[in-house]
Amino acid sequence: MFVRQILAMIAIAAITLPASARTERWSVTGTGAEATVTDCTDCEEDMGLLVRCEAAGVPATLYVPFQALEEAPAEDAEPREIVFTVDGEPFSYMPEFELWGMIGHVPRIALKPSDPLVQALRAGRMVRIALGDAAVELPLKGSWVALAAFARTCPWGEGGEAAPSEAGMSDAEWQHYAFDNDDGGRDQVLTFGIPETDAWALNVTCEPGSVEAGATVMLALSFGEREDGEAAGIRIEAGDYAADLSGTVSIQSSEYAGVETRIGMEDGFWAALAGAETLAYGIAGEEARVIPLEGVGEPLGRFLGACRGETGGE
Repeated sequence: MFVRQILAMIAIAAITLPASARTERWSVTGTGAEATVTDCTDCEEDMGLLVRCEAAGVPATLYVPFQALEEAPAEDAEPREIVFTVDGEPFSYMPEFELWGMIGHVPRIALKPSDPLVQALRAGRMVRIALGDAAVELPLKGSWVALAAFARTCPWGEGGEAAPSEAGMSDAEWQHYAFDNDDGGRDQVLTFGIPETDAWALNVTCEPGSVEAGATVMLALSFGEREDGEAAGIRIEAGDYAADLSGTVSIQSSEYAGVETRIGMEDGFWAALAGAETLAYGIAGEEARVIPLEGVGEPLGRFLGACRGETGGE
């Protein structure tokens, strides 16, 4: 009840904020059962949609403040259906209503990790939310990263634990090194992994001066029943950078397998790595993996200098 009172008080304050305070990019705040996702960043709680973690093993709660009613529906009134339409695909629910002070009675629904709406919100571009004759549209920019991060920290519904590929990676760090290849050259490698172990999340490889060829990016991802060489589209996001890339399952050994793609040396991806806080990647339409970019600056600079032929590398 205390959390709801706080939310109501914040919501009351939000009505006095200028419209310019709202940045329409999804974000996640808090950890564990205190985690929340909103459809905006730096919005001072002037939010159109909010997903709140509740407790271990139970669904999260999705609120739509932008569809608040001035008065609660009468007990004998016809049930009101709320419809979330993501890129043309509708998802219908029968909401309950919660009073948020002067904002009004906010519709809410229970949201499980397995709910198809979750995946639709992550993969879509726009959601239209209709309650009776009233409808609002919210862009889904950043929803993929925000909801993926929420799923890892919130112990909702069916668990919410970190994916197996994330386990034991708390000691991982960004590194740059080089090794001699079979052609007599010296490959440069940028990696995020645990030093002196086989634990890794991402490996990027290039040959010095290979600006046109670009870099090979190997991502530690679960590829299910896909076979070596099978196509697997990749989604990558870092800060304002977002790209859908063609990828291929690469099974090089029992300990080194994932999904491989190529990125040009002049692509905006590299600048995004240097400026963003996290990097999210995954097979398109499937669970995203998010890794921190803290500490990437120096090894990234050495790697790019060698790959672009600006320095001699290691």
